[in-house]
Amino acid sequence: MNFNYKVEYYNYNKRNRNLEVEAQGKIKSQKFFPVFLKDGKEEIFKPLSKTKPYSTPFFAYSELFWSNIIQEYFDKKAPVYRLAICSHYDEYVPKYHNEGTIVPSIINKDEKLVNLFEHFRDNPDSEVDINEYKNYCMKIYDYTNIFDSKLIKENRNLGENLAKQILFSVLRADQNFHYENVNFISKDKELTSLAPPIDHEFSTMFMFLDDLEEHKKTFNEFIIRLTDTEVLDEIDKLLIHMVEESGLTSKFYPLRENLNIIVKRYENVTLDFLERLELFINDLKKNPINLKDNNFIKPFNSNDFEAGIALYKENNPIKAKEQSEKNTPKKDIDLDMISKLIQEEVLEVAMTLKNELTKRLDKNKVKVK
Repeated sequence: MNFNYKVEYYNYNKRNRNLEVEAQGKIKSQKFFPVFLKDGKEEIFKPLSKTKPYSTPFFAYSELFWSNIIQEYFDKKAPVYRLAICSHYDEYVPKYHNEGTIVPSIINKDEKLVNLFEHFRDNPDSEVDINEYKNYCMKIYDYTNIFDSKLIKENRNLGENLAKQILFSVLRADQNFHYENVNFISKDKELTSLAPPIDHEFSTMFMFLDDLEEHKKTFNEFIIRLTDTEVLDEIDKLLIHMVEESGLTSKFYPLRENLNIIVKRYENVTLDFLERLELFINDLKKNPINLKDNNFIKPFNSNDFEAGIALYKENNPIKAKEQSEKNTPKKDIDLDMISKLIQEEVLEVAMTLKNELTKRLDKNKVKVK
Protein backbone atom coordinates (compact mmCIF):
# COMPACT_ATOMS: atom_id res chain seq x y z
CA MET A 1 0.00 0.00 0.00
CA ASN A 2 1.36 3.38 -1.00
CA PHE A 3 0.65 6.31 1.27
CA ASN A 4 2.01 9.83 1.31
CA TYR A 5 5.48 9.54 2.85
CA LYS A 6 6.41 13.13 2.03
CA VAL A 7 8.01 14.87 5.00
CA GLU A 8 6.51 18.23 5.94
CA TYR A 9 8.75 20.90 7.50
CA TYR A 10 7.81 23.29 10.29
CA ASN A 11 9.61 25.88 12.41
CA TYR A 12 8.98 25.85 16.16
CA ASN A 13 9.54 29.60 16.29
CA LYS A 14 6.62 30.08 13.90
CA ARG A 15 4.10 28.01 15.85
CA ASN A 16 0.65 29.39 16.62
CA ARG A 17 0.73 28.21 20.24
CA ASN A 18 1.71 25.28 22.43
CA LEU A 19 -0.59 22.44 23.37
CA GLU A 20 -0.11 21.93 27.09
CA VAL A 21 -0.99 18.38 28.11
CA GLU A 22 -0.04 16.38 31.20
CA ALA A 23 -0.45 12.64 31.64
CA GLN A 24 -2.94 12.07 34.46
CA GLY A 25 -1.81 8.68 35.78
CA LYS A 26 0.76 7.93 38.46
CA ILE A 27 3.54 8.23 35.85
CA LYS A 28 3.57 11.94 34.98
CA SER A 29 4.71 13.45 31.70
CA GLN A 30 4.20 17.01 30.48
CA LYS A 31 3.86 17.63 26.76
CA PHE A 32 4.17 21.08 25.25
CA PHE A 33 3.52 20.16 21.64
CA PRO A 34 3.57 23.01 19.10
CA VAL A 35 0.35 23.83 17.28
CA PHE A 36 0.31 25.24 13.75
CA LEU A 37 -2.50 26.65 11.64
CA LYS A 38 -3.41 25.19 8.24
CA ASP A 39 -6.30 26.79 6.36
CA GLY A 40 -7.44 28.31 9.65
CA LYS A 41 -7.53 24.95 11.46
CA GLU A 42 -5.15 23.75 14.14
CA GLU A 43 -2.69 20.93 13.54
CA ILE A 44 -0.54 19.43 16.29
CA PHE A 45 3.08 18.40 15.91
CA LYS A 46 3.70 15.19 17.84
CA PRO A 47 7.46 14.66 18.25
CA LEU A 48 9.28 11.39 18.69
CA SER A 49 10.39 11.08 22.30
CA LYS A 50 13.92 10.50 23.61
CA THR A 51 12.52 8.97 26.83
CA LYS A 52 9.56 6.87 25.63
CA PRO A 53 10.41 3.15 25.84
CA TYR A 54 11.43 1.56 22.53
CA SER A 55 10.67 4.70 20.51
CA THR A 56 12.26 4.77 17.05
CA PRO A 57 11.47 6.58 13.77
CA PHE A 58 9.08 3.73 13.01
CA PHE A 59 6.73 4.96 15.72
CA ALA A 60 5.99 7.81 13.31
CA TYR A 61 5.52 5.36 10.43
CA SER A 62 3.12 3.36 12.58
CA GLU A 63 1.06 6.49 13.22
CA LEU A 64 1.00 7.28 9.50
CA PHE A 65 0.15 3.74 8.40
CA TRP A 66 -2.59 2.92 10.89
CA SER A 67 -4.29 6.30 10.80
CA ASN A 68 -4.60 5.95 7.03
CA ILE A 69 -5.94 2.41 7.34
CA ILE A 70 -8.43 3.27 10.07
CA GLN A 71 -9.75 6.29 8.19
CA GLU A 72 -10.00 4.52 4.83
CA TYR A 73 -11.59 1.28 6.01
CA PHE A 74 -13.10 1.73 9.48
CA ASP A 75 -13.74 5.30 10.65
CA LYS A 76 -13.89 8.29 8.33
CA LYS A 77 -13.60 10.68 11.29
CA ALA A 78 -10.16 9.37 12.29
CA PRO A 79 -7.45 12.01 11.72
CA VAL A 80 -4.52 11.06 9.47
CA TYR A 81 -0.96 11.55 10.72
CA ARG A 82 1.77 12.78 8.34
CA LEU A 83 5.54 12.66 8.70
CA ALA A 84 6.96 15.99 9.85
CA ILE A 85 10.11 17.68 11.09
CA CYS A 86 9.89 20.74 13.35
CA SER A 87 13.18 22.62 13.38
CA HIS A 88 14.42 24.19 16.65
CA TYR A 89 11.97 22.21 18.79
CA ASP A 90 14.66 20.22 20.59
CA GLU A 91 16.41 23.48 21.49
CA TYR A 92 13.44 24.41 23.68
CA VAL A 93 12.30 20.92 24.74
CA PRO A 94 15.44 18.72 24.68
CA LYS A 95 13.70 15.48 25.65
CA TYR A 96 12.04 15.35 22.22
CA HIS A 97 13.39 14.93 18.69
CA ASN A 98 12.65 17.36 15.88
CA GLU A 99 11.24 14.42 13.91
CA GLY A 100 7.67 13.32 14.44
CA THR A 101 4.21 13.59 12.92
CA ILE A 102 1.66 16.31 12.30
CA VAL A 103 -2.05 15.64 12.80
CA PRO A 104 -5.23 17.75 12.60
CA SER A 105 -6.86 18.61 15.92
CA ILE A 106 -9.99 16.54 16.57
CA ILE A 107 -11.79 19.12 18.71
CA ASN A 108 -13.26 22.58 18.23
CA LYS A 109 -12.34 25.64 20.32
CA ASP A 110 -15.29 25.17 22.70
CA GLU A 111 -14.50 21.49 23.30
CA LYS A 112 -11.94 19.58 25.33
CA LEU A 113 -10.74 15.99 25.54
CA VAL A 114 -11.34 13.96 28.69
CA ASN A 115 -9.70 10.54 28.72
CA LEU A 116 -11.12 7.42 30.35
CA PHE A 117 -8.83 7.66 33.35
CA GLU A 118 -9.71 11.31 34.04
CA HIS A 119 -13.44 10.65 33.76
CA PHE A 120 -13.55 7.65 36.11
CA ARG A 121 -11.12 9.26 38.53
CA ASP A 122 -13.39 12.30 38.81
CA ASN A 123 -16.62 10.29 38.52
CA PRO A 124 -16.10 7.07 40.51
CA ASP A 125 -17.98 3.98 39.45
CA SER A 126 -18.23 0.85 41.60
CA GLU A 127 -17.37 -1.33 38.59
CA VAL A 128 -14.23 0.59 37.65
CA ASP A 129 -11.21 0.34 39.94
CA ILE A 130 -8.87 2.77 38.22
CA ASN A 131 -7.07 4.50 41.10
CA GLU A 132 -3.96 2.33 40.82
CA TYR A 133 -3.72 2.73 37.05
CA LYS A 134 -0.25 3.29 35.61
CA ASN A 135 0.64 3.78 31.97
CA TYR A 136 3.03 0.94 31.16
CA CYS A 137 3.96 -0.07 27.64
CA MET A 138 4.02 -3.78 26.73
CA LYS A 139 0.90 -4.26 28.87
CA ILE A 140 -2.56 -5.24 27.68
CA TYR A 141 -5.25 -3.34 29.57
CA ASP A 142 -8.52 -4.81 30.75
CA TYR A 143 -11.53 -2.92 29.38
CA THR A 144 -14.24 -5.28 30.65
CA ASN A 145 -14.72 -3.18 33.78
CA ILE A 146 -15.15 -0.07 31.61
CA PHE A 147 -17.88 -1.82 29.62
CA ASP A 148 -19.61 -2.68 32.92
CA SER A 149 -19.64 0.96 34.05
CA LYS A 150 -22.92 2.85 34.35
CA LEU A 151 -21.77 5.40 31.75
CA ILE A 152 -21.12 2.84 29.02
CA LYS A 153 -24.09 0.60 29.83
CA GLU A 154 -26.50 3.53 29.66
CA ASN A 155 -24.99 5.04 26.50
CA ARG A 156 -25.05 2.45 23.74
CA ASN A 157 -23.28 4.71 21.26
CA LEU A 158 -20.32 5.24 23.61
CA GLY A 159 -20.03 1.49 24.14
CA GLU A 160 -20.11 0.76 20.43
CA ASN A 161 -17.41 3.29 19.68
CA LEU A 162 -15.24 2.04 22.54
CA ALA A 163 -15.62 -1.49 21.16
CA LYS A 164 -14.47 -0.27 17.74
CA GLN A 165 -11.38 1.42 19.14
CA ILE A 166 -10.40 -1.71 21.07
CA LEU A 167 -10.78 -3.75 17.87
CA PHE A 168 -8.55 -1.24 16.07
CA SER A 169 -5.96 -1.61 18.81
CA VAL A 170 -5.94 -5.40 18.43
CA LEU A 171 -5.66 -5.13 14.65
CA ARG A 172 -2.49 -3.08 14.99
CA ALA A 173 -1.26 -5.33 17.86
CA ASP A 174 -0.97 -2.30 20.12
CA GLN A 175 1.39 -2.80 23.07
CA ASN A 176 0.25 0.32 24.90
CA PHE A 177 -3.50 0.85 24.47
CA HIS A 178 -4.04 2.35 27.91
CA TYR A 179 -6.82 4.33 29.59
CA GLU A 180 -5.48 7.69 28.43
CA ASN A 181 -5.60 6.63 24.77
CA VAL A 182 -9.40 6.69 24.69
CA ASN A 183 -10.95 10.15 24.95
CA PHE A 184 -14.39 11.63 25.35
CA ILE A 185 -15.20 14.97 23.77
CA SER A 186 -16.57 17.33 26.41
CA LYS A 187 -18.50 20.55 25.82
CA ASP A 188 -19.75 22.77 28.65
CA LYS A 189 -18.60 20.02 31.07
CA GLU A 190 -20.88 17.47 29.40
CA LEU A 191 -19.62 14.41 27.51
CA THR A 192 -20.93 14.60 23.94
CA SER A 193 -19.25 11.65 22.22
CA LEU A 194 -16.21 9.42 22.07
CA ALA A 195 -13.37 11.13 20.23
CA PRO A 196 -12.05 9.58 17.00
CA PRO A 197 -9.13 7.17 17.43
CA ILE A 198 -5.69 8.72 17.87
CA ASP A 199 -2.24 7.52 18.97
CA HIS A 200 -1.05 4.45 17.06
CA GLU A 201 2.66 4.34 17.96
CA PHE A 202 3.03 1.02 19.75
CA SER A 203 2.02 -1.30 16.91
CA THR A 204 4.02 -4.52 17.35
CA MET A 205 4.72 -4.74 13.63
CA PHE A 206 6.63 -1.44 13.79
CA MET A 207 8.64 -2.21 16.95
CA PHE A 208 12.19 -3.56 17.43
CA LEU A 209 12.95 -3.38 13.71
CA ASP A 210 16.67 -3.04 14.50
CA ASP A 211 16.57 -6.36 16.39
CA LEU A 212 14.60 -8.88 14.36
CA GLU A 213 14.98 -11.61 16.96
CA GLU A 214 13.32 -9.44 19.61
CA HIS A 215 10.79 -8.25 17.04
CA LYS A 216 9.68 -11.77 16.10
CA LYS A 217 9.58 -12.85 19.75
CA THR A 218 7.29 -9.94 20.64
CA PHE A 219 5.11 -10.50 17.58
CA ASN A 220 4.75 -14.24 18.17
CA GLU A 221 3.82 -13.65 21.82
CA PHE A 222 1.03 -11.33 20.76
CA ILE A 223 -0.33 -13.83 18.23
CA ILE A 224 -0.30 -16.65 20.80
CA ARG A 225 -2.11 -14.59 23.42
CA LEU A 226 -4.64 -13.39 20.85
CA THR A 227 -5.69 -16.92 19.95
CA ASP A 228 -8.00 -18.92 22.16
CA THR A 229 -6.69 -21.07 25.01
CA GLU A 230 -7.29 -24.24 23.00
CA VAL A 231 -4.24 -23.50 20.85
CA LEU A 232 -1.93 -22.72 23.75
CA ASP A 233 0.51 -25.38 24.81
CA GLU A 234 0.21 -27.04 28.23
CA ILE A 235 2.78 -24.75 29.84
CA ASP A 236 0.88 -21.64 28.69
CA LYS A 237 -2.39 -23.09 30.00
CA LEU A 238 -0.81 -23.91 33.36
CA LEU A 239 0.71 -20.43 33.70
CA ILE A 240 -2.59 -18.73 32.88
CA HIS A 241 -4.40 -20.99 35.37
CA MET A 242 -1.85 -20.21 38.10
CA VAL A 243 -2.12 -16.48 37.47
CA GLU A 244 -5.93 -16.58 37.59
CA GLU A 245 -5.92 -18.67 40.77
CA SER A 246 -3.63 -16.13 42.43
CA GLY A 247 -6.17 -13.39 41.77
CA LEU A 248 -3.82 -11.50 39.46
CA THR A 249 -4.31 -10.59 35.82
CA SER A 250 -2.20 -12.26 33.17
CA LYS A 251 -0.22 -9.91 30.95
CA PHE A 252 -2.12 -10.98 27.82
CA TYR A 253 -5.29 -12.51 29.27
CA PRO A 254 -7.34 -9.26 29.09
CA LEU A 255 -6.93 -9.26 25.32
CA ARG A 256 -9.18 -12.27 24.87
CA GLU A 257 -11.61 -11.11 27.55
CA ASN A 258 -11.95 -7.75 25.80
CA LEU A 259 -12.89 -9.58 22.59
CA ASN A 260 -15.35 -11.83 24.43
CA ILE A 261 -17.34 -8.94 25.86
CA ILE A 262 -17.30 -7.00 22.57
CA VAL A 263 -18.71 -9.94 20.60
CA LYS A 264 -21.28 -10.72 23.29
CA ARG A 265 -22.61 -7.19 23.78
CA TYR A 266 -21.91 -5.53 20.44
CA GLU A 267 -22.53 -8.15 17.78
CA ASN A 268 -23.52 -5.48 15.27
CA VAL A 269 -20.17 -3.72 15.77
CA THR A 270 -18.34 -7.03 15.38
CA LEU A 271 -20.12 -7.92 12.16
CA ASP A 272 -19.52 -4.49 10.67
CA PHE A 273 -15.86 -4.60 11.68
CA LEU A 274 -15.44 -8.06 10.09
CA GLU A 275 -16.96 -6.84 6.83
CA ARG A 276 -14.56 -3.91 6.70
CA LEU A 277 -11.66 -6.09 7.82
CA GLU A 278 -12.29 -8.48 4.91
CA LEU A 279 -12.10 -5.58 2.47
CA PHE A 280 -8.85 -4.39 4.08
CA ILE A 281 -7.31 -7.87 3.88
CA ASN A 282 -8.22 -8.27 0.22
CA ASP A 283 -6.83 -4.85 -0.69
CA LEU A 284 -3.64 -5.46 1.27
CA LYS A 285 -3.01 -8.70 -0.61
CA LYS A 286 -3.39 -6.89 -3.93
CA ASN A 287 -1.41 -3.78 -2.90
CA PRO A 288 1.47 -4.70 -0.59
CA ILE A 289 2.99 -2.26 1.90
CA ASN A 290 5.80 -0.22 0.41
CA LEU A 291 7.39 2.12 2.95
CA LYS A 292 9.40 5.10 1.69
CA ASP A 293 12.05 7.27 3.32
CA ASN A 294 12.51 10.92 2.42
CA ASN A 295 15.49 11.69 4.68
CA PHE A 296 13.39 11.02 7.79
CA ILE A 297 14.90 7.82 9.17
CA LYS A 298 18.20 8.09 11.01
CA PRO A 299 20.22 5.12 12.35
CA PHE A 300 18.71 4.05 15.68
CA ASN A 301 18.64 1.54 18.49
CA SER A 302 15.35 0.55 20.14
CA ASN A 303 16.99 1.00 23.54
CA ASP A 304 18.08 4.60 22.90
CA PHE A 305 15.40 5.69 25.38
CA GLU A 306 17.51 4.35 28.25
CA ALA A 307 20.04 7.14 27.74
CA GLY A 308 17.18 9.62 27.35
CA ILE A 309 15.64 8.63 30.67
CA ALA A 310 19.02 8.85 32.42
CA LEU A 311 19.66 12.33 31.01
CA TYR A 312 16.25 14.00 30.99
CA LYS A 313 14.39 12.27 33.83
CA GLU A 314 17.18 11.25 36.21
CA ASN A 315 19.47 14.21 35.39
CA ASN A 316 22.43 11.83 35.29
CA PRO A 317 24.66 12.67 32.29
CA ILE A 318 27.30 10.09 33.27
CA LYS A 319 24.75 7.28 33.26
CA ALA A 320 23.29 8.65 30.03
CA LYS A 321 26.69 8.46 28.34
CA GLU A 322 27.16 4.88 29.56
CA GLN A 323 23.74 3.87 28.28
CA SER A 324 24.40 5.53 24.93
CA GLU A 325 27.69 3.67 24.52
CA LYS A 326 26.00 0.43 25.54
CA ASN A 327 23.37 0.86 22.82
CA THR A 328 25.87 1.52 20.04
CA PRO A 329 26.04 0.94 17.12
CA LYS A 330 22.84 2.36 15.72
CA LYS A 331 21.19 0.40 12.93
CA ASP A 332 20.38 1.32 9.35
CA ILE A 333 17.24 -0.36 8.03
CA ASP A 334 16.54 -2.10 4.73
CA LEU A 335 13.13 -0.60 3.98
CA ASP A 336 12.28 -3.12 1.27
CA MET A 337 12.88 -6.01 3.65
CA ILE A 338 11.02 -4.27 6.48
CA SER A 339 8.07 -3.51 4.19
CA LYS A 340 7.74 -7.22 3.34
CA LEU A 341 8.01 -8.19 7.00
CA ILE A 342 5.34 -5.71 8.09
CA GLN A 343 3.13 -6.81 5.19
CA GLU A 344 3.29 -10.44 6.34
CA GLU A 345 2.63 -9.59 9.96
CA VAL A 346 -0.23 -7.16 9.37
CA LEU A 347 -1.92 -9.86 7.30
CA GLU A 348 -1.30 -12.48 9.98
CA VAL A 349 -2.79 -10.34 12.74
CA ALA A 350 -5.76 -9.39 10.54
CA MET A 351 -6.48 -13.01 9.62
CA THR A 352 -6.03 -14.19 13.21
CA LEU A 353 -8.34 -11.48 14.54
CA LYS A 354 -10.90 -12.34 11.86
CA ASN A 355 -10.83 -16.01 12.89
CA GLU A 356 -11.05 -15.23 16.61
CA LEU A 357 -14.06 -12.94 16.18
CA THR A 358 -15.81 -15.38 13.85
CA LYS A 359 -15.22 -18.22 16.29
CA ARG A 360 -16.80 -16.22 19.12
CA LEU A 361 -19.79 -15.28 16.98
CA ASP A 362 -20.33 -18.94 16.11
CA LYS A 363 -20.11 -19.97 19.78
CA ASN A 364 -22.68 -17.37 20.74
CA LYS A 365 -25.10 -18.68 18.10
CA VAL A 366 -24.71 -22.20 19.45
CA LYS A 367 -25.48 -20.98 22.98
CA VAL A 368 -28.60 -19.18 21.77
CA LYS A 369 -29.87 -22.33 20.04
